[in-house]
Formats: sequence, structure tokens, C-alpha cells
Amino acid sequence: MGKAAALHSFFFGQLSVFLFLKICVFLTILVYGAAIVAVPTSYKAVSAGRVDVKSNLAGQDRGFSRASSTLAAAGTSCGVGTQVSFSVAAGTANTAITAGDIISDLQVNPTASTPNTTCWTVSLTYSPAGGSQTSAGSVFIGTTVASSGQTIDCKFDLGASLPTPPFTFQVSVA
Repeated sequence: MGKAAALHSFFFGQLSVFLFLKICVFLTILVYGAAIVAVPTSYKAVSAGRVDVKSNLAGQDRGFSRASSTLAAAGTSCGVGTQVSFSVAAGTANTAITAGDIISDLQVNPTASTPNTTCWTVSLTYSPAGGSQTSAGSVFIGTTVASSGQTIDCKFDLGASLPTPPFTFQVSVA
């Protein structure tokens, strides 16, 4: 019985090691045989941005987003009924916007010293890498009676995609 027990432990002890090695070789072949796909990701870059706000207004760049719906232009000229005026409810002055396009947004607020009955032009220009300066249009905002806490979002349609990176942009309120 001694030889039988020794033979039994030899084969079953070696069998588990053999089985383990066989599984390792199989997994190695499986991993190296799998297709590994690298998916390129592109990023857009803004090399510089400038917000130039005058006439006792405050402005804050709200960044870029994709338009969820199509909007007609609002704030198309100075004058009651055509400019977007500061009021208790937040307003939006925008160029014509197409659903799915990239939008640049600037939030403008009056300060304690903002003059009443005034109209301002808000303009956006950008320059793509190696390209010339392009205007994204202008919108017109105004006050009847300005008070702090009022807000107008000025939105500009840049088209289906951002300009060729890196690009610069400038928003001016004058």
C-alpha cells in the first residue's frame, strides 16, 4: 500500500501543478490574442479669452455649450422693443441660434452706478489658429431703470463646432 499511496500522491500532486500551468498558458494566449483598440480623443483648446466690459456693468464668461433648441435672434438693435432690457426676470440676448451648434455665453449685470436709459452693444470675435479674426455677431442690451441683481445672458452661435484650436476670443460690451 505504500507504493500505491506514493504513486497516488505523486500523480495528483503533479496533476494540480500541471493543470495550473496549463490554465496560465491558456490565459496568456487569450490575452495576447485579444484585439486591443486605441480610440483617439481630440481636445479643443482656448489659448486666450478676454472679456472687456465698460460703462459700469459687470460681465462674467459662462463658457461654451451646445444649443438644445433653435432660437430667433433677440436684442437686434438699440431701442425699446428691440433691445433686451434688464428687469426683475433674467433676460437673454442672442444671435440666431441653431439647435446643436456651439454657443458662447456671457452674463452681464448692472452695478450700483450703471446709468439708466442706456443701450450697449455686446460683440464676440474669435481668431482660430492661423486664421483671421471672425465676428460671431452683436446683440444689444439696455436699461430703463437699473438695479443690482438683474441679469442678461448674451449668447452667440459659433457654428457646428469650435474654431480650429488653439483659438482666442474677445467679448466686448461698449
